Amino acid sequence: MKEDPSALKDVFSQTAAIIAFFGALGGTIRALVLRLSWRETVRVVLVGAGTAFGIGTLSPVVLRWALGVDLPDGASGALGVLSSAAFIVGLISVALVERLIARAEGKRDA
Repeated sequence: MKEDPSALKDVFSQTAAIIAFFGALGGTIRALVLRLSWRETVRVVLVGAGTAFGIGTLSPVVLRWALGVDLPDGASGALGVLSSAAFIVGLISVALVERLIARAEGKRDA
């Protein structure tokens, strides 16, 4: 007999952990390149991991929309594509989230 799938087991799967890891790695690379303090590095890594995890397997679709990159048919579900898309999301997520917040608050320089 098969076990009943639970929502938590589906959300916190091995693929989701890999996506969060590569999002955190993208945030780490951004922090290292910009030579941020350790507090800022922790913030950037957590935002990168959380954003990549939150977007999840939609990362290739979001990047296709945001960057205009077209993937071959069926490639968006491959683990390599998901990992690289999560890395890019982690790399750029802090800037995008800060910009969206600034725009929502009505700041002109957003």
